[in-house]
Amino acid sequence: MTEESRRAVEEMRILVVDDSRLSRNLIGKFLLKAGFNNIVVAESAAEAFGILGLDNPADDPQEIDLILMDIIMKDMDGIEATRRIKQNERLRNIPIVMVTGSEKNETFEEAFTAGAGDYISKPIDKMELRMRVSSALKLKRETDLRKKRERELELLSSLDGLIGIANRRVLDSTLEKEWKLAQRNSRPISLMMIDIDYFKQYNDHYGHQGGDYCLKKVGRAINGVPGRPGDLVARYGGDEFAVVLPDTGASSARALAQLIQTTVAKLELPHEKSKIGAFVTVSIGLATSMLNEIKSDSLEALFKRADTALFNVKKAGRNQVMTA
Repeated sequence: MTEESRRAVEEMRILVVDDSRLSRNLIGKFLLKAGFNNIVVAESAAEAFGILGLDNPADDPQEIDLILMDIIMKDMDGIEATRRIKQNERLRNIPIVMVTGSEKNETFEEAFTAGAGDYISKPIDKMELRMRVSSALKLKRETDLRKKRERELELLSSLDGLIGIANRRVLDSTLEKEWKLAQRNSRPISLMMIDIDYFKQYNDHYGHQGGDYCLKKVGRAINGVPGRPGDLVARYGGDEFAVVLPDTGASSARALAQLIQTTVAKLELPHEKSKIGAFVTVSIGLATSMLNEIKSDSLEALFKRADTALFNVKKAGRNQVMTA
């Protein structure tokens, strides 16, 4: 273990749950001497649940990395407390080491079935305590780092590599999910297809680096307009973007489309090869499936209407919003 890893492990937070003050003090003393300085104590399962936010997560629960749980306690024994903790999705990855004076195999079997990962026998040997705690915390840290890497990889796989907004894969899955919700709840849904005007000419004139710069600026500007958590801006491909607007009717969607146009125009990206102005502009095709038609409509039809509206904008001279 590197020095950095060792320090990280020693700073991890340990919760000691024991109804005996003598045992709590002894375990705390051994842990401090072993270099573990972040210790929280509870004298009952109920107090431990409060620290963990088991029954009320809104109470700002503490982040705990390891639990040392006494098996024999008055109000609720350690096995039942472990079972309760492991049933909670938010807490189930916290390792639990049982502390016990029992030598019965059935007790160990019950503890492991409940979710304990290890045990320490009483009377506690400080060297054994240090080794088992170090091992459990090291494994917890490795698990946390692996999950963090997995989340980062998942995020990267969902983003467009150039612009950093949602990619086509996320667009397709989000559209399908939101369409089903709209149908189930009889709510409107709107879809925008957005195209950068005369982008081929822009790319030819300013080069691929210039084209990439334009895509980044425009894509991120569009991404900053829709403000609700359920809205999605994605790169559809090339110089096209899509915006999914759940629970949004035609008039609200049109107002948002016009705001996107204004936002892009304010970038004032020079476009010497545009036939409609000195700066980069966008064309937007918009389609909405309304309350009275959502049940009989289809996602494919909605998509086709938005695409047709975009095609009509281009025919009409670009730099406009058209609704199918």
